[in-house]
Amino acid sequence: MNTNRTEGPPDAELRIEEEDDALSLKTKMERLHDALKRCEEERKDYLDGWQRAKADFINARKAEIKERAAFFEDARVRLMEELLPFMDAFQAALQHADTNTGEGKGIMGLSQQLSQFLDIRGVCAFPAKGQRFNPKEHEAVETIAVDSPDKDEVVIAELQTGYRIGERILRPARVRVGVYAPPAGDNPVANGKGP
Repeated sequence: MNTNRTEGPPDAELRIEEEDDALSLKTKMERLHDALKRCEEERKDYLDGWQRAKADFINARKAEIKERAAFFEDARVRLMEELLPFMDAFQAALQHADTNTGEGKGIMGLSQQLSQFLDIRGVCAFPAKGQRFNPKEHEAVETIAVDSPDKDEVVIAELQTGYRIGERILRPARVRVGVYAPPAGDNPVANGKGP
């Protein structure tokens, strides 16, 4: 008797082995599919993180550029503000200097150079006399009684020139402002005819 024989036909053994191989192949495929899915999720997470980091970097760089520009603009404005007293001194000196002498011509030349320096950098004086009083542009140092309602709240005299750089006021003009007070006979409230 042949003891090497197994029970059942030999094809059955092959089918069992093939089923085991198919089952392990299916399991392997499922495992590979799961691993691939995890890799894709990790890749997406890494890509999202990288894109966020890149966007944060770009935004930080833009913010730094803005801050740097604002710093330089503030420094420029402060420098121009610090030069204004020199312009005032030259203007005062010109009022008292004889421009026909060498000294007077020198003062006038320096004043013109400083004026050009400020002008090139966008600093300009703005008119005050005859303008309606504007607290953003004018600093009222004194009020003066005027005889006409048309001169009420109008700048009568400019004591110190005001300057701006673009739309920004560097220094308001120091001014005297007219104030109209109607005569007592023209005041309806004082005459008892008012409300």
